[in-house]
Parts: sequence; C-alpha cells; structure tokens
Amino acid sequence: MTLPLWKPISRREGYSGFWARATPTDASGGLSLRYKALAVRYMYLKLAQLLKPRQVARIVAMLAEAPITSGVVTAGALAASVKSNIELAPGKIKSEIGLMIKTALMMNDEFKSFALPRRILEPEIARYGCGMMYGDHVDAAIFNMHADNAFRTDLSMTLFLTAITDYSGGELVIREESQETQVKFDSGDAIVYSADARHSVAKVDQGTRLVAVTWIQSYVKDSRQRNILHTLTKASNEISEHHEPLLLLSQVYNSLLRMWSDV
Repeated sequence: MTLPLWKPISRREGYSGFWARATPTDASGGLSLRYKALAVRYMYLKLAQLLKPRQVARIVAMLAEAPITSGVVTAGALAASVKSNIELAPGKIKSEIGLMIKTALMMNDEFKSFALPRRILEPEIARYGCGMMYGDHVDAAIFNMHADNAFRTDLSMTLFLTAITDYSGGELVIREESQETQVKFDSGDAIVYSADARHSVAKVDQGTRLVAVTWIQSYVKDSRQRNILHTLTKASNEISEHHEPLLLLSQVYNSLLRMWSDV
C-alpha cells in the first residue's frame, strides 16, 4: 500500500507546507516511522498566496507594456533547444517586480525556515502562449561561474501569476527517481523545490501561462540537512509553551546549523 504522490506530511487542517514523494505506509495504513524520519530528501514547499491578488494584478498591469525577449536568451545550450517562451527583458520594470517578489519571500516565515535563504536571484518573468512549452531540463548548478557574482542554485521556485481557469496545459512537471509530479497552482501561489530535479513545462493548449521563476542559494546546501533543520523548527513551534524542551531543541538546531552552514 502506498500513499498518493505529493501527500501533505502535516495532517493539520488547512496546512499546505510540506510535500513529499509517495512512500510505503506501515501495517496500520499510517505514515511509517521511516517515512517520517528519512523521507525529508523529497520534501517540497507550497507557499499559498505568497502574493495577494492586488499584487498579482499590479504585476500583470506592469507587464502590459513591458519590453520582452526570447526565453532562449536565459537558457544554457542544452536547455535552449527545448525552450519556447517569452520573457520580460531586463530593466526597471523587471527589477521592480523582482523586488516585490523577493520582499514577499523574505517576509514569509515558512519559506525562510524551509530554504534558509542566503541569496535570491532576481526572478525571470516568463509567458507561455498557446503551443509554447519547455522540455525536460536541469537547472545549472552555478550561475555566472568564474565571476565575482557566482551563484549556487540550491532551490528553484515557480510563482504562478495566472488563474488556473485562464489556461489549459502548462503544468510544471517535476521528475525525480522515476517519479513524475504535475504542479499547477492558482495565481499568487508558489512552489519551492530542489534545483537538481529534472523538470519541464507541458505545452500550453489554450490561454496564457504567466509565471515568475527564481533560484535560491541557501546557507545550508544539502537538502537533507535543510529539511532536518526545518523539521526541528516545526517541532519547536509545537512545544512553544514548554521552556526546557524548547531550549534543548534550540540548542540542537543551532549546533547543527553551525556545523552545516556555508558562511
């Protein structure tokens, strides 16, 4: 017996944070101890309403007259051969939108706990019209290699700027260890996932898909270590009224962070 793909780990009503790959259950049908303790390698984060509707509307309005360029410009040689989209050209509008998105991320406690962000790249704003897609590819491990502003990509983020009902197709498809997951959220929602996962964007069959994509360099580059730290943060939040256990968890958290952080 297995869980459906991308079953929320947390069972608290309305929670939309952790997501994990399907994995075996125990004899009672519940999550196995091994799943709870060791499945952290496959955890993803959904950020519901990272941007409010008014913020999304503002971005869409700003894009109406903004300069555009071919998405091939921002792709590597291999990815360029399978990429078909249009992106916002560099300039004042792109910088303003990027600042809005990065500010929203850094105000989101769940994101900060999950990603432990050290640096966030200026987002790319991409538009996929009917027939456009982005085939299977893997993000570069380091942007601007050999330059002073070299950037290691530990996590990727896709922020959806179009309502689900406004287009068909265009799912973000993430593939990892023979598992395939299709992701399509409503406008203002985002997903953060490992930058080393193979992924693609399915062909848009109707309408327009508008997204912002960025990458995060974390203080802790190993995804398993990051997820352990995130789990400790969540455990601390559950026992916040008990001083001594909270102090012990804080000591463990900070000791591990000191050991694993890349500073």
